[in-house]
Amino acid sequence: MTMRCPNCGQRLADEAGRCPVCGTVIDEETRRQAMNEDDFASSSFEGTRQSMGEQASAAQSGRTDQMAPDEKRYPARPMKWYKFLIYFSLVLTGFANIWTGVGAVLGMQYETKSQAAQVYAVYPGLHVLDIIYGVLLILLGVYALIVRQYLAGFKAKGPKMLLIMYIVSLVIEVAYIAASSLISGVNLLTASESGTMLISSMIVSLFMIGANKVYFDKRAHLFNK
Repeated sequence: MTMRCPNCGQRLADEAGRCPVCGTVIDEETRRQAMNEDDFASSSFEGTRQSMGEQASAAQSGRTDQMAPDEKRYPARPMKWYKFLIYFSLVLTGFANIWTGVGAVLGMQYETKSQAAQVYAVYPGLHVLDIIYGVLLILLGVYALIVRQYLAGFKAKGPKMLLIMYIVSLVIEVAYIAASSLISGVNLLTASESGTMLISSMIVSLFMIGANKVYFDKRAHLFNK
């Protein structure tokens, strides 16, 4: 016999405490009722559609009256963005930051070693800055993978750690742009395509901070471990 979520119909393990899709809390009363409804459907399949519809409506009404306090207080919400974060975005972000960080430490952003040597010969301070920037990106990449684990485990600190990750990423980018501009004497924010990309990146970071704050505030009751 397979138990299903009374809200979205997702198949659940017998010991499930909440629906992994919509977040509905599965208490003992809801679990027992779901199993009873499953047994009833199997034994009365020959009944008329009208009768079954009336019984289902009555059962749904009874379930609403007997919902757990958490389920009454916190309506079920979609979790597609959460799944995108833990299964794709944070994993990609983590490894991308690590890769970019290693490249910055090695001077790979200048395409060839000879070009990197020429740049560093003219701006020796830029070499030190690139190494510091690269190390910070590597640490940020590792942190992103840790955040992914906290969110996947519904840890209470997970959403806050995610916001910290976006904020730190934004601070690192702004600091690197400012320091690079001072060392090279070139305002990178006004430098053609590179400036446009940097500004776009900062706007996206600000949007992600705000959007994720709203998203996870509405689902804070799910992250309580």
